[in-house]
Amino acid sequence: MPTPNFAKTSKAFGRFAALFLILSVWLPLLGEAAEEIADGVWVASPPGWAESKEDFTPGDSPPYAEGGIFYHRTADHFRPDEDSIFSRVVYEFQSKAGLEDNATLSWNVDPEFEEIRLHWIRVYREGRWIDLLPEIDLEVVDARTDVRTWYYDNSKDVRVILEGVQVGDILDYGFTRTGSNPIVKDHFSDSASLGFSVPVGSIDIRLDWPKDRGELQYRTYPTRIPPEIYENDGYEVYQWSIEDSEAVILDSRLPQGYEVLPWVQFSDWPGWGAVAQWAVDLYPLDQELPPLLVKEAGKIEKAGGTPLMKATKALQFIQDVIRYVSIPVGPHSYQPYPPETIAARRYGDCKDKSLLLVLLLRKLGIDADLVLVSTDDRQLLRRRLPTQAAFDHVLVQAIIEGETIWMDPTDSHEGGVLPMRYFSDFGYGLVISPDTTDLAAKVGPQGRDGALASTTESFYFEDFAKPVKLVVDSIYEGRNADNLRWDLATDGLDSFARAYTNYYASLYDVIPEAQPLAVEDEREMNQVRIVEEYGLPTLFPSEEDSETTVCNFSAQIIADQIPEPSEKIRSGPFALPRPLHQIQTIEIHLPDDSDFGAEDFSMENQWFRYDFSVSQNERVLRIHHDFEILSDFVLLEDIDAYQKKVDEMKDYLDYYIEVNLGDSWPEKPPGFLKSLGIAFSQPASESEASDDSSEGTGQAVGPDSGASLEKGVSRAEALGFSVVSFFAGVAWAAFLWRRKS
Repeated sequence: MPTPNFAKTSKAFGRFAALFLILSVWLPLLGEAAEEIADGVWVASPPGWAESKEDFTPGDSPPYAEGGIFYHRTADHFRPDEDSIFSRVVYEFQSKAGLEDNATLSWNVDPEFEEIRLHWIRVYREGRWIDLLPEIDLEVVDARTDVRTWYYDNSKDVRVILEGVQVGDILDYGFTRTGSNPIVKDHFSDSASLGFSVPVGSIDIRLDWPKDRGELQYRTYPTRIPPEIYENDGYEVYQWSIEDSEAVILDSRLPQGYEVLPWVQFSDWPGWGAVAQWAVDLYPLDQELPPLLVKEAGKIEKAGGTPLMKATKALQFIQDVIRYVSIPVGPHSYQPYPPETIAARRYGDCKDKSLLLVLLLRKLGIDADLVLVSTDDRQLLRRRLPTQAAFDHVLVQAIIEGETIWMDPTDSHEGGVLPMRYFSDFGYGLVISPDTTDLAAKVGPQGRDGALASTTESFYFEDFAKPVKLVVDSIYEGRNADNLRWDLATDGLDSFARAYTNYYASLYDVIPEAQPLAVEDEREMNQVRIVEEYGLPTLFPSEEDSETTVCNFSAQIIADQIPEPSEKIRSGPFALPRPLHQIQTIEIHLPDDSDFGAEDFSMENQWFRYDFSVSQNERVLRIHHDFEILSDFVLLEDIDAYQKKVDEMKDYLDYYIEVNLGDSWPEKPPGFLKSLGIAFSQPASESEASDDSSEGTGQAVGPDSGASLEKGVSRAEALGFSVVSFFAGVAWAAFLWRRKS
């Protein structure tokens, strides 16, 4: 359920512990005393500058809140000079589901430099407050193991499992988090939410800034929300108090960089240049290369080649030999480990791998630097206040023959030669260099144009009443090849074979006899080819009380990749998955001389391009589809127009062929065919043109002839209603008229 992620309240309660300790303790609160109940966890009275628990009085709540809980109040109070944040959360359990999902409190804390001080945990029931803090079950979990993301640290997950809480209770708890990573030194930066995807009774954000500390910057997003600013006891106070905060609607598939939820950012960094100078000290580039890199540099130099080829080999070496593992313990949340340590371990995270790559490139005489980026903000980084916390990834920039080349050593199974290796569009980044004064623009994209997937499905018919051989030849290029190479390496060929076989089993409602997959990987060209072969039962089974049967040769691969909004009512733009370029060709090797009219259709708009054609070469009928995304998003006001274009395109994705298997038709050639044309619609003029040019037994039938469908009716059902019902009359006459003598 989409519950708020309150600033500094907790981190995800989802890490499974490799080592844990359960402490059931009796916790007396003795006046002003503080008591450590676990490593990094204390019970103590709230600080004098924080709000009192008496400051909240329970009020009415709307029924049926999302997730079964209603948030009455949230508060975050920042004291940078004390390196502390007081937080308060009050919510009501409105249902059993809400109780089950929210009756355990969780915090993540690094005992090396952080503490959690619990001030109160209580519930309001039947007009009175009940104190839960004196007796709680406290679970402290070693959170450093997360094998799913190869992420390890020294932090602990602290969990309080509440006892005796009931539906209807209002839970109120307050705590203070103190301490921050010392590698940031004396700088301050943080953020807080000013709205959530669920309604909240009241939101209070307050920051006390010492008047003698220097300048503090703040900025609200996505729009300007001014605070109340006043002085209090030597502090300049910034406060946002929001009553009856409404839920912010979060549409699915919002574009990258489109902000919806309101929040505020604080920072005392004077500029991006200061952040860069801070990072320079963390990434010294005058370090001695470990023997592993010296040896590899020698191999690359000996092999020769262009600087781009050498850079490609260096990148691939770091990608393939140094596996990704992150251990951000203490200062290593921001600082890489020493090169010799990384090389000896043969693992590291983005900081470690990028450092090794820059050192290796420089050894090869290639100018290279490290670059900090944000995988979330990307283009939005330009709007943010300067802070070291803006970044969550490290990449490499190289200048080769006057061209800027981007590299991500954490990518895996990449192919191709630079600059054709794929690199995402990160928008803005911060080059770690003494010369840096501001953010760098145009950090990517790179190698985007080669993201192509092309599939040819060839059906070989000896007779329409007999089994058919299907050969599927797929070629993946660019980023598609990278992803497929990764999937093959992780899932295995057998898993792919089962998935592919099930795909065609579902598509044609048959049980295929599959041959082993054939895989060809041209890594230097970054092209992967997969060939499938299946034996299918007849696709034109005889039907009782009917001499005809129909099969749909659908461009389902294309259909599966067409992005469509799932909501009819949206409040924001719709993201498109660019780059995406998919070609699907269906070849039908006919058993007779049936003739099908040629067809062509093309459309191009600001969002996508689509080309469709039908052609025939002797006994091979070829149906070709080419679909490419051209934009990153659809504006809100254009979504209806976009959907109409998508619907128009989808009309061409199905191609139905009707076969007459009966013996009652005079002069019927074996496997006599009649094409029912493209899917849902076709302009009358095109139908007439097709009729005029048709030869033999092929015929395209448009909506005016009864081939169109109402929504919710399958094509096969519609054929029974719209074609077979008058087949004995009009269709028979049409056949005699159009049949070649």
